[in-house]
Amino acid sequence: MPEVTLETAGAGLGIAQLAKQAGIVESTSEALRLITQRGLKVDGDVVADKGLAIARGRTVVVQAGKRKFARVTVR
Repeated sequence: MPEVTLETAGAGLGIAQLAKQAGIVESTSEALRLITQRGLKVDGDVVADKGLAIARGRTVVVQAGKRKFARVTVR
């Protein structure tokens, strides 16, 4: 599983941006579509809120579909 560290200037990073920057989706639009279709997971839980933000200092496992995974640390 790829491990990615993402930098943020704010308190956190939105889930669509996080998925795009981690390289598991091609665009934020694709990430938002996956959320609508219940195909994006964070730590094994389905993401239902498009406004979900991952707080700075957290490490999560993001999954898009069945086969795309990444362990992401937000700094």
